[in-house]
Formats: sequence, C-alpha cells, structure tokens
Amino acid sequence: MDSYNLRGNRASSNFDVRHLASFSYLYRIPDIGPFLRQSLSSQTASPETQDSSAPNNSSALAKQVFSGWEISGVTLFQSGTPFTVINSAANTGISLTDNAGVSSGLVIAASYPDLNPSSAALLDQGRAVPGTFGPLLGNPSRFVAPRGLTFGDAGRNYLTNPSRLNFDMSILKHFHFSEASDLEFRAEFFNIFNHTEFRTYDPDNPGGTGNNVVSCYAGPSYSAGFRGAGGPDCLSGASFLRPINAHRPRTIQFGLKWGF
Repeated sequence: MDSYNLRGNRASSNFDVRHLASFSYLYRIPDIGPFLRQSLSSQTASPETQDSSAPNNSSALAKQVFSGWEISGVTLFQSGTPFTVINSAANTGISLTDNAGVSSGLVIAASYPDLNPSSAALLDQGRAVPGTFGPLLGNPSRFVAPRGLTFGDAGRNYLTNPSRLNFDMSILKHFHFSEASDLEFRAEFFNIFNHTEFRTYDPDNPGGTGNNVVSCYAGPSYSAGFRGAGGPDCLSGASFLRPINAHRPRTIQFGLKWGF
C-alpha cells in the first residue's frame, strides 16, 4: 500500500499454514469366522438331530459376510490461513475507503484500520448475533478508524481463519465369488462428525474479499465493535468478522466395483 514503507507490508504469506498434521490409517478387521463358527457349534442340538452340513454352510456364509472388512481414514488438523482486515467507508462519515489519500485507482483498499491495544474482550465473540450468519470469529473492538491521511497500522494479513480439524473415514469389503471375480463395496464418510468449521476469508476465492472489510466505526473511540443502546450499532446485522462460509459438511457416498 505504502510504496515508501515496504517494511510495512512484511507479513505472513497468503498461503501460510503454520501448523499442518495429517494422519492416515488402514485397519483390517480380524477374521471373525472362527469365532462365529464356534458360537454356532455351541448352539447346535445333539449330534443325532443336527444336520452335519449346516455348521459348515453357516460358517462359510459367515466368513463371506463378516470377514475381510477394512477401515481407513484421514484425520487432518491445520492452522487457519491469514487474511487482511481492510478499511472501508463507514456509516458515520469519519472514514473513507481511500483514507490514506493516495487515490491508487486499482480497485483495492488504500488503507488499513488502526489497532486499539486497550480493547477489551467482546462479550459477543464466539456467539451468534441476531440478524447475522454465524458467530463472531474475532473481536471487532480491536479495530478503530485510522487517522486522516494515514495507511493504518493493522498491517497486512493481521488475522487468521480458525483452525480446522477434519475426519474422513471409509469402510471397504471385498467379496470373492471366484478366482477371477471380485466385488468391492465401499462406504465413504467425509467430515464424518459433521464439525461446522467456519472461515472469514476464503483464499481459494480471491475474487471475493470475504467478511474482512470494516464498514462501520462508531462510539467514543470510533470502534468497529461499538454497539450503543438506541444509538449507533456496528454489530447487529453487520458481516465484519462473521463467517463467509464453512468447510465441507458431512458427505456420505457408497460405491460398488466389480472386477473380473
């Protein structure tokens, strides 16, 4: 933003994922045919009244149905990607998109907000506010209107999206009908626990800025998190630091594959 202060743009890269851990696993369920065969044998009647072929047929069917199952999955934990808080026009008229007065004309923000180091924790952070989508993912009170003809000191990529913990699992079974024929059944579960994981800014959609734009400053300190009784309100119905979307919801799919 400020071509005379390149150090002011020093920050994390847009694709910086500071922590990333991925665990993949595959577990083959032990063959329970012998246990089931033993159970069937213990429940049979006397040898004189029991068909000798039944246990063998039952155990063969049990082996076909209950043996050879596999469970696999991928568990992923990653830090959120960074994003920039952008100063925009305020409904109080104290700030403009081009608050620095440089008139770049590049259809990008020309200034950041200022930081308020003494801002207290916001009571609404982490909770939903009527008229908005999802909870607050940060504290808007830490951002105040920049002084006139300044670039703001919040800096580039000052905030990060929430971290993500995701579990994908699958269940697989091979049915062998002959030496040359095989049927594979697969059930796949993406985000199996259906964790709702929000994000304020989507790095895969650079055309949309997300909900990282301050559009309201109010109160004694001209804060983006001010909400007065019967007066200016920068929280209700506002989108700043609210989720723009969420990661993938729980998805379940089934598949059959015949090999011959």
